[in-house]
Amino acid sequence: MQERKWRELGEVLRRFRKSMGFSQDQAISRSGGRMSPRTLRAYEAGEQRPSRERLLGLLLNSFGQKSTAEINQCLQTAGYAALTDLEASEFGLRTASLRPVPVAPVSVGPPVDYRIETSTVIATDGEGRELWRHRFPDRLTKGAYEGEWALRRCAFADVDADGGVETLFVYFPVDFASVGTELFCFGQDGRVKWKFIPGKPIKDTRQEYLPPYFISNVKVVPIGNDVRILVSSNHYLHNPNQVAVLDAAGQLVSDYWHSGHLYVAAHVDLNNDGIDEILLAGVNNGYRLGTLLVFDPRNVSGASTQPGRQILGFPPGTEKAVVLFPRTCVSQNASYIRTLELRITRERRIVVAVCDGISEQRNPGVMIYELDFKLNILNCRPDSHLQEAHRELELEGKLDHSWTEEENERLRSQVIVKGLI
Repeated sequence: MQERKWRELGEVLRRFRKSMGFSQDQAISRSGGRMSPRTLRAYEAGEQRPSRERLLGLLLNSFGQKSTAEINQCLQTAGYAALTDLEASEFGLRTASLRPVPVAPVSVGPPVDYRIETSTVIATDGEGRELWRHRFPDRLTKGAYEGEWALRRCAFADVDADGGVETLFVYFPVDFASVGTELFCFGQDGRVKWKFIPGKPIKDTRQEYLPPYFISNVKVVPIGNDVRILVSSNHYLHNPNQVAVLDAAGQLVSDYWHSGHLYVAAHVDLNNDGIDEILLAGVNNGYRLGTLLVFDPRNVSGASTQPGRQILGFPPGTEKAVVLFPRTCVSQNASYIRTLELRITRERRIVVAVCDGISEQRNPGVMIYELDFKLNILNCRPDSHLQEAHRELELEGKLDHSWTEEENERLRSQVIVKGLI
């Protein structure tokens, strides 16, 4: 069960409401603000913290609190500043009764998480306490920060060795399809240190591609005592994907261009030389197959070599290794297959999930591959959705065989690995 970080505050709010004999709907209607019963339940359960303004509305309007000591105690419990003399006067409270509330020292940690509210990003510490907030000029796209995207579009690290933790946040406005996305670097105090706009005009053997680009992944990669910032961004409409390597000041050190989107990134020391390799996964558009790429973070440049989709104007890419995953019999007619997930286990294994279709809505399933750190294919198997899709094609007469261990072995043997770790 998720820890309820504001349990004490929630218990106080529920006690006040019960003492007044109010239902949650009655408390909301008296508060003077717009709020759903679900939100108030979350407050009382300690799962969320109301804003300072909303908390005062509940205390003063819903519950008729006149005791400045009680109000200040609630504000303190919520991590907010006590009432000022001016506020007390505006709320009709006696300023003489305003006495400093003893406050225990609170150790506020560095930013480790965030949330968004309309057009604002809010950085929080390990206790969920708000550290700073930044308001952008346009509303943020909520879906861009949900699920796995929440981890891929924000990173926390001391990138410039100043002792503070920077927040690397992808600004995804609602009109991103027209204007693209940007990477913001915030200092530990919430000050904007720099911004990075990905992409540029690119040509391949078929056409030219103009910005904007969408940032799909941000990673901070250690290199000895230094770090590099990895930013993977795909063209808004077509094939090109830029893998940009930035320094601590947000300056472009180098970039690599790939035909096919690379949505997933990780880093780990594969060969025990003290330097983490960069792993990127997605689709190889030239072969129309799922792919895994491995780079030395000190040498990320050039362009991928692909049939029919060669990006022009760059030398060959500097990949240490390229892995191509085969189609199953279920996906023989699919436009593409693509690598959706990439995980590194504690047992020093690389686990990738290769989607057997291009559509998120009509995905027939995934093949799961397990590789060691030398990129040997140890195991592969279909998930339950892919097995069911295979069975349905059997029943329709479109496949003439059942899925067996021999098919797993055939697919394992068809994985192509180019390069060495």
